[in-house]
Amino acid sequence: MYDYLLFILLPYTAVTVLVVVSIYRFVTNKFSYSSLSPIRAD
Repeated sequence: MYDYLLFILLPYTAVTVLVVVSIYRFVTNKFSYSSLSPIRAD
């Protein structure tokens, strides 16, 4: 049971969450990606 959960269900769940969250972020914040750190050093 744990082998099924760990090696079959978990990778598919992780990839699905990654794709859905990436698409959601791209649609909602299309041009907000930056290579700069979000922490500002004023």
